[in-house]
Amino acid sequence: MNNILEKLITSKVSRFANDFTYNSKELFINKEGKEVEEKEMVYHPGEFGTYREEIVKSLLKSILPQKFGISSGFVITKNGNISTQCDIIIYDTQNCPRFESEESQIFFPIECVVAVGEVKSDIRGAEELKQILEKLQDIKKLRDEVNPNSEFIYRNKNVISVVDMEQCPEDSIVTFLICNRIKPQNKENVIIDVYNSNIEQHNKHNFILSLNDGLYLYHIFDGNVCDNIFISKNSYDDYSHIITFLNYLYIALSNNSIFRLNISDYLLNQEISYHLCTKKDNQ
Repeated sequence: MNNILEKLITSKVSRFANDFTYNSKELFINKEGKEVEEKEMVYHPGEFGTYREEIVKSLLKSILPQKFGISSGFVITKNGNISTQCDIIIYDTQNCPRFESEESQIFFPIECVVAVGEVKSDIRGAEELKQILEKLQDIKKLRDEVNPNSEFIYRNKNVISVVDMEQCPEDSIVTFLICNRIKPQNKENVIIDVYNSNIEQHNKHNFILSLNDGLYLYHIFDGNVCDNIFISKNSYDDYSHIITFLNYLYIALSNNSIFRLNISDYLLNQEISYHLCTKKDNQ
């Protein structure tokens, strides 16, 4: 790695890890409740979560290609389907309209979305981890509603002329989880169990970054998962797993397909118009 770039990225990653893991707790955790679970010690859980999301956004902005923006909100389709609220949405700024409700909730057409991420603190149980991964699957499935004959603004591969998530994984969106720690000892088995169901390969998550554990990802060959890869955090000041995550995320986003949005498909959909006026976060 270029020495200057290496220093810049390492410095930024170091600040990110310290802010996410320690400074956020200094601001929002009640130190007097040492015997209490972290969730019960948080002064303002909503603000605590938002603070960490902003830390993540700041880090990701440093490696995003300039054509992409980053926000929070909801993903929508021309068929009227709407995701649950997403902590991180990365989208094509040059072609994405801003659909915003009166409550300042922002909606992003799936054609313009390239990645969705979840930001969590400590994941304490296998069921919690499973629910997060299933949520990412459900959001990723929304990409299946893109018209197969959609016009491409950008596509890395020209192997086929129509949208095909199975043959061209770049046509799908990237999904990832960033958290402080994953506590279940059998976390690898949990991930495998989630995907033992009839989940298509292109709807599976891409990355799980645990700041205090390491980076979970997998290698795909001929459409099948060949190897589950874990890059462990080896020491207190080891940030190689975070830097590796940023590298792979940058590559994935740079190769992601971007579709031409037919905005009339959305403006003529009464279901979406209704949600833009009434959508409430029910999480």
